[in-house]
Amino acid sequence: MDENEDVLLILKFVEKQFLESTLDGNLYFSRCGNFIDLEKEQQKKGIGDAREGSWSRNMEEGSKITLTPESGESFDFIVKQGSLHESFDGLRNIPICCFVMLSLNNDFAEQNNIYTLKSEIANSLYEQFKDRKLIGFDAPELFDRLDSTLKKSDIPFDRKPVNYYDEMNYPHPISRENYTKAPFKALFYKRKFFEF
Repeated sequence: MDENEDVLLILKFVEKQFLESTLDGNLYFSRCGNFIDLEKEQQKKGIGDAREGSWSRNMEEGSKITLTPESGESFDFIVKQGSLHESFDGLRNIPICCFVMLSLNNDFAEQNNIYTLKSEIANSLYEQFKDRKLIGFDAPELFDRLDSTLKKSDIPFDRKPVNYYDEMNYPHPISRENYTKAPFKALFYKRKFFEF
C-alpha cells in the first residue's frame, strides 16, 4: 500500500435483536430528536447530543448577556467563556443513520505490514458499544446501494463524514445565514467532544 494512500473502514454497531435485519440490508434511521432526547435521558454526553444540529456562536471573554425573567427585572452577566446555541425545531424529524469510520493510517498501528487497531481506540469502542454487535461494510458498495435506493424512492438525502469543531474557540463552520437557509447542514458538524 502506498504510504499516502488510506483505507477507510465503515462499521455499524447494532443491538443484537437488529443484527439479522441489518445483515439483510435493512438500515435503521433514527430521528434526530431521539439523539437530542437521549442525552437528556442519560444525563451525560455520549451517543446522545442535546445540541444535535444546532448552530453556535462562541462568545469572547467580557461579552455581556442580559437576562430578563418574567418578573421584568433585568440581570447582566459578563461572560468568561461560553457559546450561544440556536436550533431549528424541524430538525428533530430528520432521519439519521450513523456509522463509525476508521482510518487505516490514523486508527491502526502498523508493524511489518500487519495492522492492529490502536488499543485506546479498541478500548473506547468496546466501552461505548459493548452490548452491541459489530458489522463491517464495504464502503463503496454500501454507499452505492444506499444512494441508489434513496434515489429510486425519490427520498432527498445527504451523506458525508461529520466534521468536529471547538465551539469555545472557533466560530461554527456554517455561517448563521447559511444555517437559517439550510439548517440540516449543521447535522454534519458537531462539537469536538464527540470526535471519538
